[in-house]
Order: sequence, then structure tokens, then C-alpha cells
Amino acid sequence: MSSGSATIPILTWLAIGYTILSMTATTEKPRRKHSSALYIRVTPEHEELIRQAAERAGVSISDWIRERLIRVARKELAEKT
Repeated sequence: MSSGSATIPILTWLAIGYTILSMTATTEKPRRKHSSALYIRVTPEHEELIRQAAERAGVSISDWIRERLIRVARKELAEKT
């Protein structure tokens, strides 16, 4: 263990569509400002559609989804006030 940090595996697996993701925790502070996670279930067809749209936009799937959800949430909240 160099630089005083260690990765501790969490024995939790999450299935999203047909993709299996593993989760890990580290003892050091996250370097990204995104520290919360949302998990959704989608059909394989929707996953492929989202993947293609993110690829076309030149961003990661997480960035693509995050940008669009935040934009829609802000718009809907502004319309209701």
C-alpha cells in the first residue's frame, strides 16, 4: 500500500440491464466531485440507445445521463414555480 491509501472491495454486485457493475470503496477522499450514485434499470435496447447517444456526443454514458437529467429537472422545477 503506497501513499497511505487502500482499496477495500465491497462484496456487492449490481445488475443494470445485462451489464454487471462492481462497487469499491477507498480509504482516501474521492478526487471527483460526484460522490452520490443513482442506479436505474433499463432494457438492453434502451442501454444501447443511450450508449450510442453518449458516443455520438463524445462523452461518457454517466456524463450524458447526468447532463440531461439535470437539465430536465431544472426545467421542470422552474415551470412549476
